[in-house]
Amino acid sequence: MKPDSSQAWRNTGEYAAFDTSQWEFKSRLYYSAACQLRTNYASQVQSSPFEAVACLVVAQFNMALAVELVCKALYLKTASNPGKEVYTHKVADLLPKGLLSQEQAELLSFAAEVVEWAGRYPTPRWDNKTSKERYDIPEKNGPNSFDANDIPNRASIGLIDVLETLYCHVHEAWVG
Repeated sequence: MKPDSSQAWRNTGEYAAFDTSQWEFKSRLYYSAACQLRTNYASQVQSSPFEAVACLVVAQFNMALAVELVCKALYLKTASNPGKEVYTHKVADLLPKGLLSQEQAELLSFAAEVVEWAGRYPTPRWDNKTSKERYDIPEKNGPNSFDANDIPNRASIGLIDVLETLYCHVHEAWVG
C-alpha cells in the first residue's frame, strides 16, 4: 500500500470485494435503472426517437450488467471458498449446476457479450480475422441482406424483457 493511501478505503474494499450483499445491491441499482430507462423508452418512442433508442440501448446494457452482478452475488453466496473467479464476464461457470435451462444459458452468454462489448462499442474487436469470423452473421435473401435479429449488438424491448426474467430467476435463487 502506498504511504499516503487511505487505510479506511482499503479496509472497505477488502470487506466489499467478496461480500454477496454488496454485489446484489449493485445488481439492484442497475436493474432499477434499466427498468426506468425501459419506461422512458416507451414514453419517448413517438416524440423523441433518438432519445428513445438511447434509452433502449442503455436499458439493455444495464439489465445485462444487473444479470452479471446478481450471478456473481449468487456465486459469492454459494461458493465454499470464493475468490478472484468472480472477476469474469463468463458467469455461467460460477452458477450452481442445473440453475439455468439451455435457453437461459444462451441468454446469459448474450448478456456477457452485451457487457463485454456489445453494449459499449459499435463492433467487437475488428482488427483480426478470428474476431470477425466469430461475429459473422448469415446472409438472407441475397448478397446485401441480413436479418437484424442476427446482429450481435442488437437491442430490443423483447431482449430487455427476457433479460429481466433471467435476472429475477437468479435473484430468486440468491434470496433462496
